[in-house]
Parts: sequence; structure tokens; C-alpha cells
Amino acid sequence: NDIDRGHGRHSKAGLLGPVFVEGDDVRALCLAMGFNISLVEFEYDASDENHDDYYEKEDRTAVARWTPTPPDGEGWQLVAKYEGEDGPCAIFVQPVGNYVCG
Repeated sequence: NDIDRGHGRHSKAGLLGPVFVEGDDVRALCLAMGFNISLVEFEYDASDENHDDYYEKEDRTAVARWTPTPPDGEGWQLVAKYEGEDGPCAIFVQPVGNYVCG
């Protein structure tokens, strides 16, 4: 996925242009900025209806209707939804330590 590769090349559903340079260690950069990061994949998280719309009916608007499930724990904030090479994904961040989102 794009997070593990360290770049956000695809911007069809909400990630505005490249955020990281290819080869960056995204997790390390986020931790340095005070955030944990988590990727949620549409394929495993979307409702059956959205999943069928996207994969069987090729309705790309299903991603916009998808409300990604935050990871377990407190303080996770959705920061991006996008269509990557491996399918639609959502990125959540969580403040570490004394950092506060919002």
C-alpha cells in the first residue's frame, strides 16, 4: 500500500497531491510529528452494499459513501481517503503523548 511505500500518489478520493517523497519512512515521520498512523482498507472495511457497488458494479462513488472504521483506541482522526494501487484506503492518525488533534 502507499503508506508502507511512503508516498501518496493517488488523489482520486481526497488525498491532495504527494504528501511524502518516495522512500520516506512515513511511520517514522508521523511519529516524529507526534502521531501514530493507521491504514484501513476499503476491501475489508466497507459495507456489503458499498463493496458490491465498487467491485461488481464498478461504481467508484462507493468510496465517497464509505465511512471508514477508526482503529481501536481513543483519539484517531480520519485524515485521508484515496484510491491507491491496491484499492481504496483511509488513513487515520492518533496523537501520541501530549499532542491533541483538532
